[in-house]
Amino acid sequence: MAAGGEDGDAIIEMGALPPRWADVQDEVIELLEGIQRNMKRLDPMHAKHVLPGFEDDAVKKREEREIEGLTQEITRGFQTCQRHIKRIEAMVKQEKQKPKGISRGEETMAHNLRISMATKVGDVSAIFRKKQSNYLKSMCFPLQNLKKAIVSKLTNARNAHPERHGRLRRPCIFPHGQEPIY
Repeated sequence: MAAGGEDGDAIIEMGALPPRWADVQDEVIELLEGIQRNMKRLDPMHAKHVLPGFEDDAVKKREEREIEGLTQEITRGFQTCQRHIKRIEAMVKQEKQKPKGISRGEETMAHNLRISMATKVGDVSAIFRKKQSNYLKSMCFPLQNLKKAIVSKLTNARNAHPERHGRLRRPCIFPHGQEPIY
């Protein structure tokens, strides 16, 4: 590899450079690390926002804007990852057009890299979607539980004092344990 030159400087021979799509892998990994950092920042924001509190509306609105902004940033990160992965295929097509071309091994390596990167992005995306789903459920269920509690109280009050409310109301029985939708 290294040999002495006439003037005493070392000469380093360069082998073949790695394919251009190897840089794309580094970019996608860096993007995924940023997405995961943002997801960790989002978790406590979600947890705080679903708690009942006595803050004024301005504080809640600010929290919602921060959550929305971070959520959009994460989503844009996933979209950028997808664009980068698609670039690998375009790079392979470009290399095929060149006179020197691309070897079958390099083409297979690029294909495997695309699959590997898409899998990593998909795994992180699935975690993010699950967290978002849990957050949205936690935002919705307190309202549904409140509705059920109110309806239950009203039904119990009517059943306890049928003379005040006219006829006796019986709770509805739904097939297979289904709950009524109020």
